[in-house]
Amino acid sequence: MDTELSSGPSTAGLTSSTLDSNEFADLQVDKLKEAMKKQDFWKYHVIKINPLEFYLTTIPDKRHEFTRHAPSYYVQVQLPEGKATKGWHTKSQTVSGFKLIFTQQQWGVGDENKVNPFIIELLPESESGKFIMNAYRNEQLINNAITNTIGDKNNGRIPLNLTFEKIKAPSSYFGREVMLHSGYRLGSGIHICSLRPGRKRDFIFKSRISGMKLAKDGTSYFLDEEFFPKSSWFNPVVAIFRPCKRGITNKITKKVVTSSAKFSSLAPHSSITIGNSDLTSVSSPATSRNSFSSTREESEDEDSGNEYITYSDYETSTRYYISKDGLRDRHPVDDSPSDYKLGWITIYDRDKYFSPETHGGGNWEVVLGMTFAVGFSGLIDQVIKSSRI
Repeated sequence: MDTELSSGPSTAGLTSSTLDSNEFADLQVDKLKEAMKKQDFWKYHVIKINPLEFYLTTIPDKRHEFTRHAPSYYVQVQLPEGKATKGWHTKSQTVSGFKLIFTQQQWGVGDENKVNPFIIELLPESESGKFIMNAYRNEQLINNAITNTIGDKNNGRIPLNLTFEKIKAPSSYFGREVMLHSGYRLGSGIHICSLRPGRKRDFIFKSRISGMKLAKDGTSYFLDEEFFPKSSWFNPVVAIFRPCKRGITNKITKKVVTSSAKFSSLAPHSSITIGNSDLTSVSSPATSRNSFSSTREESEDEDSGNEYITYSDYETSTRYYISKDGLRDRHPVDDSPSDYKLGWITIYDRDKYFSPETHGGGNWEVVLGMTFAVGFSGLIDQVIKSSRI
């Protein structure tokens, strides 16, 4: 987002009946801009174009127009020739490996300023089963926008070649509470992996650890334990891949949870609430960036009105989403699941992690690419089987 966003005036107590249509529409836009300015993360929607091609975008449709933007990428999946797993095979495609080619979408950019694709390859198990990433240190956060930064003028972009080792066995991640179950690592501080409860929980708090719940099975976390102190299990979380599950069980469960909330909710919901905080209140940027807190229960009504604003003028009435991250705020409406969506990638903006001036900070391509790659590796067999490749 290169456009500076201005805060709208307080709108408490104002309705369309006390304002003319234009004034009310302007106030609604101000609310949306204020919500977008407070958003401390980016959320990619992973859209399946065909079985081996995906599109990563923060704006999948008009309803997401007022969410925080980041560059979009086409992702092409290449399978080893003659090694694609048929539906009747028992071996996973990960045994043979695959390659992902990420191409950033750019319009109106000359060839000299185009961003080269970056490539992530999962080697076959016969060749160690590691992830190899070939990229450039050319994606950082500058002036609140992800920007291509060129290295030394004489040397051009700085190549980045990284090897992510496979995690061989489950290990303790946060005491006895959380286990690092499977995934990949870079050195001893960066892990892209799944996390699971480390011990049997009691009935009431069985899924809540340090005040927050682990995401559902199939989720991959990008953790940087060197940059972020492990004061809680979720503090080192930089990014998350959550799969979109459209099974009948999930639909029924969500329907029951939503219906229960309609009867159990005691307080009215504001249409301009994020979590438990009203947009008209002022929060410290440091607090919103540097800490995680679980602000929404899974049982909250998905249509409560605190996740979207309807913008109305003389001719149109459009619902615009207020984005939720999917970890602190569970089952957000703006996920907008569909049969062509593989899942979502949330990347958090904390402590200037992506700033080029931050020593030891992150690289956008590495975080986005590896979070997708590890998450996709857990779904590739399902994608191939459903597509009959």
